[in-house]
Amino acid sequence: MIQFKPSKWLACLFLFLLPIMLGICFAYPLYGGSQGYGWCPTCGRDMPDSHFPHGGGGGGGGGGYGGYTPGPSPQEQQASAANREGLSYEKSGDWDNAIKSYREALRLNPNERVFLLNLQDGINNKGVALHKNGDYESALRLFEEALRLNPDYPNGRRNIRVAKGHIINREGLEYFNNEDYDSAISYFEESIRVNPEDQTARGNLAEARKRKREQAESIQLEDQWRKDEQRRKEEEERIAREIEEQKREEGERIAREIEEQKRKEEERIAKEVLEQKRKEEERIAKAMAEQKLKEATQRVNNMLDGLAKKLGASTGTSKSSNSSGLRLMRPVGARLFEKGTKDSAPVDLRLMPLNKPLVGYPPLSEGEQLQTQSTGKQTAEDSKGEISNLKIDVLLEALGPGKTWDESISYLEDKLAHEQDIKKKQAICDAIADTKKAADTDNTQQYLDDFFKQIYR
Repeated sequence: MIQFKPSKWLACLFLFLLPIMLGICFAYPLYGGSQGYGWCPTCGRDMPDSHFPHGGGGGGGGGGYGGYTPGPSPQEQQASAANREGLSYEKSGDWDNAIKSYREALRLNPNERVFLLNLQDGINNKGVALHKNGDYESALRLFEEALRLNPDYPNGRRNIRVAKGHIINREGLEYFNNEDYDSAISYFEESIRVNPEDQTARGNLAEARKRKREQAESIQLEDQWRKDEQRRKEEEERIAREIEEQKREEGERIAREIEEQKRKEEERIAKEVLEQKRKEEERIAKAMAEQKLKEATQRVNNMLDGLAKKLGASTGTSKSSNSSGLRLMRPVGARLFEKGTKDSAPVDLRLMPLNKPLVGYPPLSEGEQLQTQSTGKQTAEDSKGEISNLKIDVLLEALGPGKTWDESISYLEDKLAHEQDIKKKQAICDAIADTKKAADTDNTQQYLDDFFKQIYR
């Protein structure tokens, strides 16, 4: 006969129970559900350890637990029927009707613990279904209700932590999607604190921190880009201002050059106009001077003719005898200029006796010239010179051709009587005095010398 040692019995028992225990551990649901209770033949539900069969074996023969147990009452049977109905609804996924049936069963038999557990399971399983659909708030309310029914409800607190964690995690995702990574990180950290087993929240936290770093780098890069862009714009504006300034300066330079060219052209044209005007004035003045010279020459010729007649002298380039014994030389082609002009006026006049030279002059050969240089016109302020000029004009009028000395004196006296201007009166008086002196033959030469000096001084 084989004898088994106690140690071998214990080893065999351990090896037999180990697979069973492992199966129970791995078969435990995440959110509760079936608790592995034994099946009750009365209510049709797995029973917990505290749940006993509604009926037992007979008395004394070892059946049951302490004697005969009476059968269920009608109310208990109704409760069991409602419980079975709830199980049917629960299998079909109709959680609302299942919970309603479980509540009815517990109302009919509040002392039946299985009905309470079924109600807790129904509420919890409905919460699990809502949680899977993403309705974390409704699931949380159901988990809390199930825990209130039985504070010792297995996995009740864990389900609450998971639901709260998911709610907080979802709020963090909203901030995460709005790129508010600081707030998202706070919510993800709170979700992990509530439910440390939530790997999704941990992954979200890591991603949020990564995005925050990237955002900070992006912000830094964006700030750097803004600064670079600002510097680029400032540089472009500076270059644009410089170009505009260069254009303005170039425009001003061109405008100045054009203005300078215009001014020079205007000056050139003005000079040409002035030069043309000056030449025209010179031409006109020359023509007027020539006309005046012609008139003056004619007047001098007339005067000389008158003097020659008075003196009984002859005129011309050849010698001729006359009663006075005087010869008046007037070379042909002599240039005579009116008194007061700026040009030199060489005068070739000679009045001399036929048989002797003039008093006070050295002997002159025929053809020699006596030249008198004019010195320019007198100013209007020189009163004496003005009177002398007036006197010369009067004498030229008085000593006309064919007039005797007496006729010339009478002409001057008559002119004096009608003259009102004081200077002209003074000039006429001087002319009368000179003419009376010239009437004396001995003073004729001196008179002529003085007269021509006055004309051509």
